[in-house]
This record gives sequence, C-alpha cells and structure tokens, in this order.
Amino acid sequence: MSRLLRRSLIACCLASLLAFLALPSRPQSSDDDDQDANTTAAAEIREHYTKHEYRIPMRDGTKLFTAVYIPKDISQSYPFLIDRTPYSVSPYGVDHYPKALGPSPIFVRDGFIFVEQDVRGRYMSEGTFVEVTPAKDNKGPKDVDESTDTYDTIEWLLHNVSNNNGKAGIWGISYDGFFAAAGMIDSHPALKAASPQAPVTDLYMGDDAYHNGAFMLAANFGFYTFFPPRTAIGPPPAHYPRYDYGTTDGYEFYLQMGPLSNSKKLMHQNPSYWDDQVDHVEYDAFWKARDISMHLKNVTAAVMAVGGWFDAEDLVGPRRVFRSEEHTSEL
Repeated sequence: MSRLLRRSLIACCLASLLAFLALPSRPQSSDDDDQDANTTAAAEIREHYTKHEYRIPMRDGTKLFTAVYIPKDISQSYPFLIDRTPYSVSPYGVDHYPKALGPSPIFVRDGFIFVEQDVRGRYMSEGTFVEVTPAKDNKGPKDVDESTDTYDTIEWLLHNVSNNNGKAGIWGISYDGFFAAAGMIDSHPALKAASPQAPVTDLYMGDDAYHNGAFMLAANFGFYTFFPPRTAIGPPPAHYPRYDYGTTDGYEFYLQMGPLSNSKKLMHQNPSYWDDQVDHVEYDAFWKARDISMHLKNVTAAVMAVGGWFDAEDLVGPRRVFRSEEHTSEL
C-alpha cells in the first residue's frame, strides 16, 4: 500500500469519526424540545466558561472583533481552538452564551480556550471584506491577508489571555474552512494543528461556483440573497428577510430570469458579492488569484483536511488542500 493511499485512508477514517462525533443521530424532536436543548447547552457552557470580547488589532491597525471563552477550571492551562468566520460570532455581549462551541460537545467537555472571530469587514470587525481573500506571497510590514490576520490574532491571544499553554489550533467548515486553510500559511509557531473541513479552495474550478465551467445558478443565487455586503459595523439582524421569488416554481423563476446579467437587478443588492459571479464567467485572473491551494507554503502545523465523497459543492477543496499541503509544507 502506497504512503499516499495510507494517508488517504487514515484521513477518511478520521473524517468519518469527526462526522460521527459532530453530528450525533437522534430521534425527531419538536421545536420546543430543540429550544430546551439549546437553552440547556448554553447554560452548560455558561457554567464552565467565562466569556470575554476583544477587538484585536492587526498589523495595519484594523481591529477584529473576537469572542473568547475561557474555562473556569484553572487547575491546568489550555490550548486555543480558533474559528474565523464571515457568518457572525453571535450572540454578542459577554452575558450572552452560544448553544455550541467547537466541532462537537466533546471539545467543550475536554476543555479549550475557544476563540471565535468575525473576519475582516464582517459584522463587528473593522476593515473591508474581500471574498475568498487572495493570499499575498510577498508581504511588506503592513500588508495583510488571512494568514497575517490569523498570525496577529494568535500573537495577541498568547500575550493577553490568561491560562493558555502556548498552543493553538484552527478549524472551520466550508467558508470557515477556507479561513482555516489560509490561516495556516506561514504558520505562527504556536499554531500546532489545523483542520480545514470542506474548505472553499478554488471557488470557480470545482468548488461552489462554476464546477469546471458549469455554473451552479440556483445554489449560488440562493446563497447570495442572504450574504450581502454590510452597510455598517454591527451585529446581524434578528431575522433575515426571506427573498421573495414570486413563485414556488424554481425552474420557472430561473427560466424567466433570462440572461445571467439580468440577475443583478433581481438580487436587490447594490453593491453585491453576486456581481463577481456574473462579471467573471471565465477562469480569469480574478478566480486564479483566489485559489488558496497555490499558496499553502511554510505550513508547520499538523494538518487534517476533511471532506465527504458526497459533498456536492466542496469535494474538490479538501483534496486540493491535502495534496498541496503535502507537497509544500515543512512537515
């Protein structure tokens, strides 16, 4: 059995195990049962963790909003487990606790310093959000990308959060998986483990957008209706407005749309991240710059790329990350 095949089988087994741990099967429950379970989970986190909120400065002066959950048990020190996301680290406020932390409840019980961060330009963080931020291979002192934001975050945490053991890990799924992959480039010395799971890697060529040229129209249009650029720093709305398609017949809606260029006015957002999908229908420099697998260099953290064979949108990502990291990292 080849070394690559052995590693692939190990990765698949670990992926299956993580999926089992993160998504336990349970009987159908009512909305009231779900609400009770969420309340109980949040209460358990509140009982064992203290929440802090920080605005961590990056090297260019931009401050990123970061929620940190520290175990109340101080009999030992703990590693950081970081999740950087464009989807909000709500609930906001040190007295408000989430219903879940980390990949599964097992992580909560084992004990980590959980770090959740609004990425640059999203929700409570300063700066401008750039979708699938292109990595910069040659950086000046003030140049930033997702690897520098991760590095600066870890550096600040080490010096400002008590009872840490000097080690950090980063993880994320789908878009968060992209930030995990990008964050392990030029790894901070304290970053010991990274797990990009179903990571967006090359958005055009095989991931979510064009699937080797075949555009996933319905999937992408539906996504961008609730992923608009923000208009001001602040938390997400309590309830996102539902997009009014004007019909229950999805085929008819997209048939009546006509040319893809017509979709801009139907999105009802100005500006919109959707515009990039419409303006770059070929695999041009815009998309090529966003292939994070081409920049996975100086990765000193242990990496476990996770994917699923039946993941319709991100199967290419974990395989590209795995192969690229294997060939270019120092380990």
